Amino acid sequence: MKRGDKVNYTVCKKVGKGFKMSSREGVYQDEIAHGIAEIKSKNGRMLQVKINELSLVGERSALTRAIMGDN
Repeated sequence: MKRGDKVNYTVCKKVGKGFKMSSREGVYQDEIAHGIAEIKSKNGRMLQVKINELSLVGERSALTRAIMGDN
């Protein structure tokens, strides 16, 4: 990945006794540590996400792969 690439990442939030997962889109900024990327979300916030949990827009996201399989 290079700076400026649009990427998908998965967010997991606790809701009551369960959890909610959603796939989000952001822009790859830089690798800030070994295996950790900095992503700029649509609302402008900077997030730190593991690089192996990212996928380019247009490819299957981690959430899609978890539900549908890795075919």
